[in-house]
Amino acid sequence: MQSNVDSKLASQECSVQRLLGITKGYASKLKLSDDWAFNVIRAVGNYGEIYDRDMGSHSPLKIPRGPNELTIHGGLLYPLPLRIDPNETLTKANDQTC
Repeated sequence: MQSNVDSKLASQECSVQRLLGITKGYASKLKLSDDWAFNVIRAVGNYGEIYDRDMGSHSPLKIPRGPNELTIHGGLLYPLPLRIDPNETLTKANDQTC
């Protein structure tokens, strides 16, 4: 995503808008700027890019991700949705309200 994070600013997906700071107010509840995640991803990449660059396929080590892969790819990593209100329900319909 590091290589395409700028293009994701135009995304219509609410979860992407919350993460990248397009939807204002989520990060300020954590005392962070709204664009904190955008800045981090732009600077160093997402977890997969960091792993591949430093330990995985793009590094001299070439260590397969194995359990460090997302659950949808057979690993153990499950990214939690970016939500501040613990009472907010996690439904697909809710995700359409940015």
